Amino acid sequence: MSVEQEKSLMTLEKLEALLELRRVFFVESSSRRWNSGIGEEEVPPASTARDLQVMQTADEESISVRGRMIVKTPQAVLIADVVAVFSIEENDDDKNSGKIEEVELSADLMREFAERVAVPILFPFIRESIYGGARKIGVKPPVLGILRHGSVSLKKIPEPFGPSGDQR
Repeated sequence: MSVEQEKSLMTLEKLEALLELRRVFFVESSSRRWNSGIGEEEVPPASTARDLQVMQTADEESISVRGRMIVKTPQAVLIADVVAVFSIEENDDDKNSGKIEEVELSADLMREFAERVAVPILFPFIRESIYGGARKIGVKPPVLGILRHGSVSLKKIPEPFGPSGDQR
């Protein structure tokens, strides 16, 4: 089978078999009570609101998926921002192995990979960060609930953080 034929037949199952999770790291983990700074006059929400943003990028070496959740409760603002980095496992028999560019990554496949593989890996880190942050500042930890199929929408990862997590 030619490389072109393999590219056109890429499925989530094949992509999962090619990729390994290499690294998980936090970009931000923070918690603070409303109006905790001098002169702050923010208006806390009446009920808890959650916002999960999922961003993704790929280069020739790796695919990175970043999940950023902001939870605003009547008592606090809690933020967890976590990145998972995946790369192709290198194989000594194949001189082209380890290169993402050899794999056809359609927008649909990238969305499916983020939703079904990467976000479930990231979510326990996000949940622990939000819960632990609330406990550390003495407020009631929010229950984050279940991620629903189709609830992830992707964005490109903004600079300065790329797939390696290093500042550029």
